[in-house]
Amino acid sequence: MMIKYIRKIAGIVSIIIAVIGIIGGLLEILDPVGSKMADDADPFGTPPTLAQSIRFIVYSVLLGILGVWLFGLSRGDDGEDRR
Repeated sequence: MMIKYIRKIAGIVSIIIAVIGIIGGLLEILDPVGSKMADDADPFGTPPTLAQSIRFIVYSVLLGILGVWLFGLSRGDDGEDRR
């Protein structure tokens, strides 16, 4: 019973992190120099390439899919909605 709530919370947290990651990846594509300037460790370094930004978005989408899957598992033990 408690695992259902843990899965639901983990799913929601994963979805929120994925949405933030997707937004960050899109901002990296739109303004790579500006996104690098926000890096406090190396603000004048080489900005991320397009491939790195796309890879970051793909990882974020995969995290979002995992979150949706975890949230869907919390509906019931066998995945069916019990009424």
